[in-house]
This record gives sequence, C-alpha cells and structure tokens, in this order.
Amino acid sequence: MIFLKKIICVVGLLLCASYSLAQNKKNHPPSPQNLPPYDYFSWLHSCAGDTTCFINQSVRSFTYTWTVIGDSTNFLGAHFPKKIFTAKDDSMVCVCLPPYGTYTVAFNAYDNHYDSITKIITIDTITKANFSYINCTNNLSNHSLCAHSFYWNFGDGGSSNNPIPNHQYADTGTYQITLIAYNGAKSDTMKQSTKIACTGNASAAYTYTVSHDTVWMHALDSHIPKADFFWSFGDGHYASGRDTFHVYKDSTATYGINLNAVNPCGPTFGIADSVYIIQQAPPQANFSFLKTCWGDTTCFINQSTAGNTYTWTVVSSSSSLTPLYSTTNTQFCYAFPATGTYSVTLTANNHFSENSITKIVSIGTIPVANFSFTPCSNLFSNSSSCATSFYWNFGDGSHSSQNFPQHQYADTGHYTVSLTAHNGIDSNTITKIIYVAITSAPTATFTSLISFDTLRVQSTYTSTPAAAYTWSFGDGTHATGVDTLHVYYDTTQTYIVKLSISNICGTALGVDTINIMYYNNRPPAGLDFSNSILSIVPNPVTNNSYIDAFFNTYDDNTYLVQIFNDIGQKTFEENFAFQTGINEFKISTASMPAGVYIMVMQAGNSYIRQKFYIIPN
Repeated sequence: MIFLKKIICVVGLLLCASYSLAQNKKNHPPSPQNLPPYDYFSWLHSCAGDTTCFINQSVRSFTYTWTVIGDSTNFLGAHFPKKIFTAKDDSMVCVCLPPYGTYTVAFNAYDNHYDSITKIITIDTITKANFSYINCTNNLSNHSLCAHSFYWNFGDGGSSNNPIPNHQYADTGTYQITLIAYNGAKSDTMKQSTKIACTGNASAAYTYTVSHDTVWMHALDSHIPKADFFWSFGDGHYASGRDTFHVYKDSTATYGINLNAVNPCGPTFGIADSVYIIQQAPPQANFSFLKTCWGDTTCFINQSTAGNTYTWTVVSSSSSLTPLYSTTNTQFCYAFPATGTYSVTLTANNHFSENSITKIVSIGTIPVANFSFTPCSNLFSNSSSCATSFYWNFGDGSHSSQNFPQHQYADTGHYTVSLTAHNGIDSNTITKIIYVAITSAPTATFTSLISFDTLRVQSTYTSTPAAAYTWSFGDGTHATGVDTLHVYYDTTQTYIVKLSISNICGTALGVDTINIMYYNNRPPAGLDFSNSILSIVPNPVTNNSYIDAFFNTYDDNTYLVQIFNDIGQKTFEENFAFQTGINEFKISTASMPAGVYIMVMQAGNSYIRQKFYIIPN
C-alpha cells in the first residue's frame, strides 16, 4: 500500500509539472495601475499519502513563487526547517508531502507590486472541514483537511459541490455558510456567519451612443452597493455618474473614452474605447431688411442658422474703409444718412466656426422686390427696398402677406416663387425658381406613453426624405425608428430617455424623464421563474399564421397567457395547464394586425414576458 501511494505521488507531481508549463505560456495583460495584488490560495487532498494541490486564488498578479517548508531532524536529533518544494510562475502546484505533521506554505504574487501570504497546513488522517470567504472576489477558500468531496450551502438558497466555488450573492448582508467535507464514510461540518459588504468588484464596462458631436454613456455595473463612476472623454474633460453625455467642441476626430468604477471593494480601471466624433455643421449667416426708403429707419432681421453670437457692420459704398455702424446685437435698426448704396455684413459664430454674408442695401424712393430662400429653416429672406407691404406666391397653392414668411413645403422639388413689393400706388414683382431638397430641419420633441414597465415613444417630427431616429432609454439599451416600444427589466425607478434626430440639415437632441414601475403592489413571487425561458418562433411572424411558444417549467401548474399590443390593449387571454419540463403551445395571429406585441405568462404572482413582432403577409 505504501509503495502504491508513492507511485501516486510521483504521477501527481508529473501532472502538476505539465499543468505549470501550460500556465507559463499564457500572455497576461497588465494590471490596473496603483492597485497591488491580493494574495490568497486554497489546498485540497491533505491526507497522508495524497498529492496535495495548492490552488492560486489571487487577483491582479501575473507572476508567482511557492515555497513549502517542513520540519526535519538531523543526526543529533535537533529539529530545523527544511525546504521541501519550490515553484515559480505556476497558478497551481501539487506536491507529495511526507506523512503526518505540519508544513509552512509561503506564496508570493507580483505584478509591478508585491504581496505575500503564509499558511500552515496539517497532513493527517482526520477529516476536518475548514474554509474562509474572500471578500469582493466572491471566492471561497477551502482549507479542509483529509477530504475528497464537498457540499456547500451558501445561505441564500444556493449550493455547490465544487471544491473551490465562486458564488455571487445578489445582495449584501450576513449569510450562514455551511461546508460539509467528506472522505469515504467520514465527514465533518463547518458553519460560519459571513458578512457580505459588497457583492463584487465594480465593473468598468459601459455602452455608448454617438450622434455627431455628442456621446451618451451608460455604465453597466450592477453590484451592491452602487458604485461611483468617473468618466474621461479624451479631450481633457471629465464627468461622473452612471449616465452622462458629453459634447465635443474641438474638432472632428477620434477620442478615447475611459470609465473608472469605484465601490467598497476598490477601484476598477476600464480600457479606453475609441469613438469617432463629427462636429456639428458650421453656421449659415443670413438676414433680411425692411423699409429702405430714404427717411425711414431700416430694420435688419437675423435669419442665420446654427449661430450663437453675431457681428454686424455697415459700410458706405463711397467710403468702404470706415464702418458707419457696427453692433453685436442679434438684430438691429439703422437710419441711413442719405440715398445711395451701402454694404451690410453679418458674421455668425457657433464657437466651432464662423460664416459671413454681405448684402447691398439701396436707399431710394421706388420699390424694388427681391428675396432669397434658406433651406432647412424654410425662411424667405425679404431684401426688397422702399416697400411697405408684400404679397407672396409660394408655387404650391399657398400665399402670404407677411414680411418674412416661413413656409414648409409638403414635398421636395422645384417651385416657382414670386414676390410683389408695394409702396402706395407703386409696385414691383420678382419671380424665382427655388429647389427644396428637404422639407424641414429636425426638432427632437416626442410623446411618451407609459404602462407599468413598458414605454411607447413616438417622435412628433417627420420630414421628406426621412430622418434618422436614435433612442436611448437610460438603461443601456437603444432603438431606432420614428416610434418604438421598450420594456424595462431592471427595477422600478426613474429613467432618462433621449432622442437624436439627424438629417442633412443637422441633428436635434431631445430629453425626457419618465417613471417606470412594475405591476402595482405586486406581492412576492409565487413561483421561481429565474431559470425559465419563454421562446416565441418564428419572430417576426406574419399576421395570417401561428406562433409556436415554448416554456420550460419546474412545477405542474396552470398558467395565464395574455398578449398585449404596443398601446397596452389586450388581444389574447387563455389559461394553459403545463407540466414540469418543456411545454409547447400555438396561438393564431389571424386577428392581430402588424405591430409590436408583448406575451405575458403568469402563475400566482409570478410572471415572465417576451416581445414579438407581427408583419404583414
């Protein structure tokens, strides 16, 4: 028997050596800066004659050294420590220790920092359960003696037969952890109350949406307690919070966005993600003016787009070097000193770039009609001189007597527009052909319809050609389209919903705050649906067919199946008796028009739901 155990020891050491060589071939990424390694290990098989294996449970370390020291006796009978085994850069080592006695195991972990831990183990024939919980990593360190199989009860309904389990608690608190260690007919039990102060290291993962010069961020960490989030946008600007957005003001370029997450378990440093930012369109300067008869006060109306600040300059044609007047007002009025021609220049600036336009103003006594059209804003710029009233024909059956009308065409195309300028009995008419490439610039207003945990949103803006619509629902999910339906799966809380609308005229951003809640006064669940899956095929399905629904249940029970459309109307309801295992049932879609639907399956006070789509045949 002793000879057999020695053979087992030799085989175990050879297996351990091959495992170590495989581990040494791994390429390890660098650890987060300023965080030292955290050293910990477990061991298994500590009966006399076994091959005892030491398992590395450290974090943030990539090189290791192991040292096993035993007690030896010289020829004089004196005791002294003797190094039995050493290993380097192994994630796990196995060693056959001489029977009976205590041994010191020293374990060192390195990255650009250093940490070490020393533990005493006993080689014996008595089974002894022993463990410790490693906070934040969710690992349990098994120190049991002389045991070959294990059973864990984590105190929250979870269990495991893994010798060294990793268990994620859903919430903080104190839990009674039980370990039963077995060795043939022998067993030993250890119970320990363990306080979970944090359910895990904060995650630095995130999602984002980019719209021209604006990026919206959402952190994905779900550990308890909630982490603090710190964002770096790669342009020298920073922000904090789970959800945030940033407007880039420098240039069209690629930027690196990085998230650092911090909770009681410490900081977690994310890896920068690259985003390509396109700056907003430069401003387009434009203006109109009224009352250009000599003796009148001429007023200049600013019709620029995408501008924030403005500068006006008035120069006489007879003396172009010295300005007669200048101002930074948005619009202004000026009394010209005499008849003649003058040049008026408007410069529009939006902090990114600027644009200027110069128009000639004739101060006289006879009306002269003139105008220009500004795409996207659909503004008609009236530059008629010496006129007091006006009549417009927009070429699509519409008319106006306004001085500076704004007219939105129903479709794109060429239109013949005429303007008649009047001054008493005198008048003058001008006709121009304009081209409308898009019906209007975007406006990001939208309506919201909330039904418990389901949100229906619809943009109030439409244009020809169609714009691009991007929705952000504040929980890390996104959608496109003029209108859409979204189901929140996280919790009852407040969310920030954002809408970005883009077309050739630019981008508009809209934001709204909504309150989402689960079914009113919903009591605790009657059945556990946590491992159940509701599948619907095909998805999408045509509206003259059937859907096949599959549901795996762990209890024989009667389930209420309901289907709701995207405005909350119930379109189907029936009770099904399901048996433990996978159940299949069919539902006709013949009476359901095309659209978005939610199937809700309920038993007692528990429910599961799934979205599906119906398309025209």
